[in-house]
Amino acid sequence: MKRIFSLCMVVLNFAFSTSICSQNFQGIAHYEYKKDMAGKVTFQTSNGSEALDQDIMQKIQKSFEKTFELRFNQTEAVYQELQKVAMKNGSDNATVDKLYSNLFQKVMIEEVENEWDSKKYLVRDSLSSYNWTLENSTKKIGDYECYKAIAIVKVSEKDLTDYVDQISNNNSKSVNLLAAVPPKEKIIIAWYAPAISVSHGPEKYQGLPGLILEVIDDGAIWSCSKLILNPLKKIIVKIPTKGKFIFKMEYDILVEKQLETMKDEDGVIQLQIQED
Repeated sequence: MKRIFSLCMVVLNFAFSTSICSQNFQGIAHYEYKKDMAGKVTFQTSNGSEALDQDIMQKIQKSFEKTFELRFNQTEAVYQELQKVAMKNGSDNATVDKLYSNLFQKVMIEEVENEWDSKKYLVRDSLSSYNWTLENSTKKIGDYECYKAIAIVKVSEKDLTDYVDQISNNNSKSVNLLAAVPPKEKIIIAWYAPAISVSHGPEKYQGLPGLILEVIDDGAIWSCSKLILNPLKKIIVKIPTKGKFIFKMEYDILVEKQLETMKDEDGVIQLQIQED
């Protein structure tokens, strides 16, 4: 009887220890982000120079290549661009957009600086919801065996409305950086590591039984390039506090109104691209 009791205590202690370790799980992940903009950007330069067009396209493409950092514990995470973090450390004037997520409360708070009024906002929204389908396909990412998950995102009414508006606003005399591309159903592919028992991921992707190490979505790729798990120094995940609190729907309306003030009489935002 004493032996059975001792064995039960060992099992209970092990379960308790495992639970504690799980609750204290923390880490830092770096993600390389890249998006192929071929076919998604159109423009007209003042002199029609092909060399200038290529140079502009290269600069646009380069702007879609970035490195991000995800700092996380079991339920919370903060995601931000790594280059801007480094800039902030060297300058009090640099700004850093942050995306905070809380899996327990199912909320996201994004700290942004509005490009039109230069004010800071704390944009609150519900966690993005993905209907993931788990598959048996596996591949190795770094030291971790990862499994494939797929989510299908249907075309929304807003996507269709935005597309129709963009088509109607097209003008041959205007510079349209973003080509009008018909909206279509999207397939998001994610690779997650069950050995890392948190449901976080890059950007707004989450909700899988393991840390997401890679995402492919509409020509954009997030790939984990560095991972530090359970460092000796505790990872601090802070809720963003700088800015005016606003709900996502309200912020979208605000930005839409600001964009309206930039449109010409034809309803088009005109941009001038000139050669240096």
